[in-house]
Amino acid sequence: MRGPRLVLGTAQLGLPYGIANRRGRLADVEVDAILRTAFDLGVHSLDLAPDYGDAEQRVGRFLAREGRPDALEICTKLSRLDADLAPGTAADAVRRGLDASLRRLGVETVDVYLIHSFEDLEAHGQLLVDALAETRAAGRARRIGASVYAPADARRALAHAGVDAVQYPFSIFDRRFQVCEGRWAGTARPGALLLARSLFLQGAASMRASTLPPPLAPLRAWAERLAVIAGRYAMQPVEVALRYAAARSGADGLVVGVESAEQLREICAWLVDPAPSALIQELDYFAVDLPESLVDPRRWA
Repeated sequence: MRGPRLVLGTAQLGLPYGIANRRGRLADVEVDAILRTAFDLGVHSLDLAPDYGDAEQRVGRFLAREGRPDALEICTKLSRLDADLAPGTAADAVRRGLDASLRRLGVETVDVYLIHSFEDLEAHGQLLVDALAETRAAGRARRIGASVYAPADARRALAHAGVDAVQYPFSIFDRRFQVCEGRWAGTARPGALLLARSLFLQGAASMRASTLPPPLAPLRAWAERLAVIAGRYAMQPVEVALRYAAARSGADGLVVGVESAEQLREICAWLVDPAPSALIQELDYFAVDLPESLVDPRRWA
């Protein structure tokens, strides 16, 4: 594959996740088929979190059965801290959280450990980053950082000493992190790992305009236009969304969740070759500056 590497998102492996989800929670056999297909296709990076239902447990059981627990690059996250947590106890909470994830996964270290709630970073600041840095110094995490929702949050996260990874949203409808060349503005730390998630806006890019739920009704006209553009290039709208993210997100890795092994095969096939430059240039002027009430799932009713 050229461009950013594919990272298998696992929210769908532990939860009935996404507005386009019609299958509910996946059965164990379906989860195993997805993970086995990922191995076969060379997708060796996973994005997990304790908040994704039992995704960590399911991945851990699969790795134990396959006999290769160290075969994957794993990103997982620190669950949201208690609001009344005393500042001096943040390090204990980090250690407990990572210990629990490592046990569930059956591994001794993870490649990336992220603060899942940016509010925790705002509340505890450098003390929390230092606690994550201790896990890195102990060899239990190779990179540390934060999951964010807005460019300003990403810049604040990267301003903390020790942070060398950020995960952020990007989709054809959410262009706040868009770049036309190089990386998005504000990434001042050379070597920082950038991971883009929510490439399909929880599945909105894969839905027909008429089936978008009421909170996303203002997107219906844009979804119709996207279908027209995709048709001109003999693509599906979701393929266009993926290819655009590969070209413009500025990410090192694209986090993509799937509901079946076949979906994963299809996505990998779409990323073999870069998208036509004419398509990317046309999309640069598509759905720009949509309000955060549409592109931030936390604000949907």
